[in-house]
Amino acid sequence: VGAESLAKALASSSTLKSLELARTGLCLAGAQKLARALERNRALRVLDLADAGLGERGCARVAAALRTNRVLETVGLAGNQAGDFGAEVWAGVLAKNKAIKALDLARNEVGNRGAGALAV
Repeated sequence: VGAESLAKALASSSTLKSLELARTGLCLAGAQKLARALERNRALRVLDLADAGLGERGCARVAAALRTNRVLETVGLAGNQAGDFGAEVWAGVLAKNKAIKALDLARNEVGNRGAGALAV
């Protein structure tokens, strides 16, 4: 299943509660398609994107899509090289989105700057 087909299905799904895309090689282009779907989806509660190859920009794009999502509770982003930039974007999302209860940023090369942003 390609990222575009998956994104179309996710955007309109009202029943899917958990989606695991770990180790899929989704990369930035796939993350952008997924993010557009996440902006519209109001059912998904758990999203696992661990080791999906998103990179800094892909992690940030997914984060931006979740600013207005009030349903997703758990996001797994371990091993995606989010870096300080990605952590800072997520910190901004977490400040506004109180639905997210768990965010896994393990193995993302987050330094002091990113950790400081998340700690606020």
